[in-house]
Amino acid sequence: MSNISLYLNSKASGSSSKWVKEVQNQLFRHDIAIKSPSSKEQLHIELEKDIANSVDYIFCFGGDGTVNCILQKIAKTDIKLLIIPCGTANDLAHEIGMSTSIKNIVRTFQHKTFKKIDLIEVNGKYMSTNGGIGCAADVAGKINSYRNGIDGFLKVMKRVGSSIYPMVFAKELLFTELKKYTLQIEAQELPSSDRTVVTPLVLINNQPCLGGRFAVAPHTRNTDGKFNVTIFKHKSKKELLQCAYNILRGSYPYDDKNLISFETESLKVKELNGQSLPFFGDGEILDNDGTFEIKAHPRALEVCAYFEDVSYASSYDLAQVRLV
Repeated sequence: MSNISLYLNSKASGSSSKWVKEVQNQLFRHDIAIKSPSSKEQLHIELEKDIANSVDYIFCFGGDGTVNCILQKIAKTDIKLLIIPCGTANDLAHEIGMSTSIKNIVRTFQHKTFKKIDLIEVNGKYMSTNGGIGCAADVAGKINSYRNGIDGFLKVMKRVGSSIYPMVFAKELLFTELKKYTLQIEAQELPSSDRTVVTPLVLINNQPCLGGRFAVAPHTRNTDGKFNVTIFKHKSKKELLQCAYNILRGSYPYDDKNLISFETESLKVKELNGQSLPFFGDGEILDNDGTFEIKAHPRALEVCAYFEDVSYASSYDLAQVRLV
């Protein structure tokens, strides 16, 4: 029998009630504590209790933002994370094969198929998927503010799913000024001639896709101890939109001279005009600063992952659920 803490996020854009019922009906008889913290602070308190009590698993009902809050505490511990995707993009869940099939999710847990993935640290905070600074950070901030401040926006997110990100990105580019930032970027792999750039967007990538379909780093993996850096040097909205459109439709613009892409283990980014910039990661704003120290942490988080080449036999039992 394993000790499991199951965390719900009532604000996630997908419904979690059906998942809770299925987990209760189909899992083995493990000791499951259902928790629904009312704030991020309460979430961290509960996670610290889990660490102190040597909980075996954390089950997370939610999206990338909920996962990000949880991994801040359980990174580099022995606790294993199982993600039940109920968010908008669900980038990490998709990357590790955790679809919306409850059968696959339960079988993954039962058959103990795990994967240790890298995390990226940004000024002391972790991220697991993709992030960066510039116009994409503005989009992440706008979506979070819309979600919290506009009635009905959550319903729109449920309806359109991960498409909300390219929709808001296109809206921002079409109807607002294209902001560009002068950055000093230090990395061993980057030629000295490219270390001072004027750019509207820098992305830090731990997996190929951002926002479900935007394959900005098609050759990047979250198990190699490195991360991808993509620098967009486009000077006009038209150029940036064309580049983004090519990536979105699956035709990566390898011949785009305004696109720099490389892999590294560490990076330093400094804004040269004295501005503080928001840095987003996993769909959340992680920090707001003028300098960002970024580094990879290999195999820092163990997750339950679904592998298509594994034979998953069916075996269900009722769960013994303890309410907290």
